[in-house]
Amino acid sequence: MYQAVSDHWIHVNAPLEGVLPFMYLDSKGYVTTGMGNLIDSPEAAMALPWHTSSGARASNAEIREAWERVKLRSDLAPTGGGSFAGVTSLRLSERDINETVKAKLEEIERDLLGAYPTLDNWPADAQMGVLSMAWAMGAGFPKRFPKFSHAVNALLPDFELAAVESRMVDPIPRNAVNRTLFENAAYVLQRNLDPSKLYYPNVLVKGSRTSGSSGGGAPGPFARSMPLKLPLALVGLAGVAYATRGLWWPSEAPQSTSAPETET
Repeated sequence: MYQAVSDHWIHVNAPLEGVLPFMYLDSKGYVTTGMGNLIDSPEAAMALPWHTSSGARASNAEIREAWERVKLRSDLAPTGGGSFAGVTSLRLSERDINETVKAKLEEIERDLLGAYPTLDNWPADAQMGVLSMAWAMGAGFPKRFPKFSHAVNALLPDFELAAVESRMVDPIPRNAVNRTLFENAAYVLQRNLDPSKLYYPNVLVKGSRTSGSSGGGAPGPFARSMPLKLPLALVGLAGVAYATRGLWWPSEAPQSTSAPETET
């Protein structure tokens, strides 16, 4: 993935997922931490560097006890992850959360390359969009989104169509973000803009859809770098995320690239 995607990942996704330094149950009752990082077994929890309230490194026994205590509190799951703050005193540091999120993101990227072999050549906004879909649904989602996959695996990807076909059933706020990301990607290709730059949260094209290939300009760098063959075919936590953003991630996001003049 482009560096801009990695650099901005938490800032784009934290309002959608929330960032919590303790264990909690997600809406399905799975033990989770960080920015939606699944740890639904004691062993998975033990792989992370938990610390006690005194700052000491937690033992495996302490981690297991905390995990089991959280797992039993299914009554709190409907009220959001923030409700678990007092269930256990074990915490992850901001650095540990960031590293955990980064490791998961890189794992998802590797898994997605099987379904989308040209992913590394997509504009940064499209990379962010497909990783966002996988963060919410898992890297196996392409099998359930054949129209989306067909659009992005075309010789010249149709990110306008991908914007429409990226819609997920449950994560409504994330749907709007993903659609903007793919519409931005379409504009980047049409206008031959720098694909390595992330233009989101700028909206390059206003309206529900861009106007196909009518944007003009020569084929972008993606089209020139494509092989000459057809490829085979991350709002209950949002409030917590904003309330704790000064504690768990940098207060200022990396600077996004200034958007070019938008179409109406």
